[in-house]
Amino acid sequence: MKIQVTIFFIALAFGINAQSSFDTFYSNQHDSRIGMHPVIDQENNYYIPYSDININNDSEKWQGILKLNANGELIDSLILPQEIGFGSEQVGNHLYMLNDTIYSFGFIRDLSDYTTDYYAMKYDLDLNILDSVHIPTPSQYRFILTLTVDFENDKFTVLNNFNNSNETENWRFPNGIFMLEITKDFTDINYSFNQDSDAFGLGFDFVKMNNGNYLLPCYGWQYNYDGNLNAQSVTLGLFNPDLQPLLTHEMNAPGFFNAIDIDEFQDSLFLLSGNQRVHYPLYSRGDLAIYKINENLEILDSIFITTPPSTDTLDYTWPQCLDQYDDNNIYFGSSKNIRIPIFLMDQPSWIRLVKLDADLNIIWEKFYGGERSNFITGLKATPDGGCVMLVEYYDYEAYPDIYKRDLRIIKVDADGLVTGIPEEGGLLIKSLLLYPSPSSGHVSIETALRDYSIQFFTSGGQLAWTSSRLTGNQEMDLNHLANGVYFYTVVDRDGKKLDDGKLVMER
Repeated sequence: MKIQVTIFFIALAFGINAQSSFDTFYSNQHDSRIGMHPVIDQENNYYIPYSDININNDSEKWQGILKLNANGELIDSLILPQEIGFGSEQVGNHLYMLNDTIYSFGFIRDLSDYTTDYYAMKYDLDLNILDSVHIPTPSQYRFILTLTVDFENDKFTVLNNFNNSNETENWRFPNGIFMLEITKDFTDINYSFNQDSDAFGLGFDFVKMNNGNYLLPCYGWQYNYDGNLNAQSVTLGLFNPDLQPLLTHEMNAPGFFNAIDIDEFQDSLFLLSGNQRVHYPLYSRGDLAIYKINENLEILDSIFITTPPSTDTLDYTWPQCLDQYDDNNIYFGSSKNIRIPIFLMDQPSWIRLVKLDADLNIIWEKFYGGERSNFITGLKATPDGGCVMLVEYYDYEAYPDIYKRDLRIIKVDADGLVTGIPEEGGLLIKSLLLYPSPSSGHVSIETALRDYSIQFFTSGGQLAWTSSRLTGNQEMDLNHLANGVYFYTVVDRDGKKLDDGKLVMER
């Protein structure tokens, strides 16, 4: 049965074409969380997993799917029926589309004892449920996350995390990996569990190698199968098709601490992304990193996306924030100015989106939002060379006393632009960030632009100062500027405007 959701909906979109892009909000009376991986049909409709959480009790959850057209307009929605006392995550975080049929994998949780039952479900493009199957699993396992889905040789492979603690207050902390294999008609089901002695064992993504083995990066406080913690570099886990561990490999990448996304790149090559710790404490400042590795787990190439040295904010990426449509359209997303991952705060934050080519050169880098708290949970490269980003949005001015998230879906074209944005009140898109503002005299500049300069104008329009030619990130001393409001313009060598903004000098 399909149940419609009552929503408040805003769409900024104009004209259906191959390059359609938009900025869309979804809001209702609940705290809403968005999934990590949407699917797109042949008519460029988007199907996006999400969940609603009781704003007074974060254990009660309802899962669903939003359907948006190519303009970003909501045209249908589904929320799964839920029994009283149960929390539903049956849609999961990651949808998969096969022959105009949508598949999802997840569980429902008994809120009285936190035990879980696992399900597979499939839907048509009108979001009608076509089939579902309850998958019996050992009763001591409690499922935490359903993350990555792949399809090969007429069967799905699904990566999940679980916990088997008897202490109900610890049910959120996974300590093992559950791999499900199921045919598309739901007739043949196999699963295997691997439990590590480290209570924080967690896998977010996997790739299947040519020899049939699975390669998984290990997240966060990295672990080996003997339970030893290693917070200095990433551990890669190699499993056979029955999910039995074959080996663990510590990458020669000091400080690479949360590899959470791995994508097949070219034959026998993989892209591995995450954060590069700059210094302790953990939630101080971090850079982004992508490594290109081969099947021998050797590092062939890498790129680091850095923040200026004086900043103290974490630029944090999340699972499913690396995707490619082809080798020269690679997208990598992160959340900037989020000090503690997942938790949105009462301060502005940006979504950073980087487009890369096959040699890991930056084609462009842009920042989106900045007006409220934004956190990216996933993205998908699209056939038009663009990208769709799934974002959780917290308007702390509208809800100062309640932690309530809304959903934001941003579709950009191949140049990172959103069409039809009004002059006032629309999505902010920047190629260069200059902060803080107000400033006491020292600012940081974050950008991938090359060979640019910045012109500062007074509020009366007089040119106050022009910088020298600059490239990339910078630290800039502006103590020679008097207190007041300045408007700045970023220009290239030929004087073409690249970006602009406002800076307040206040000592």
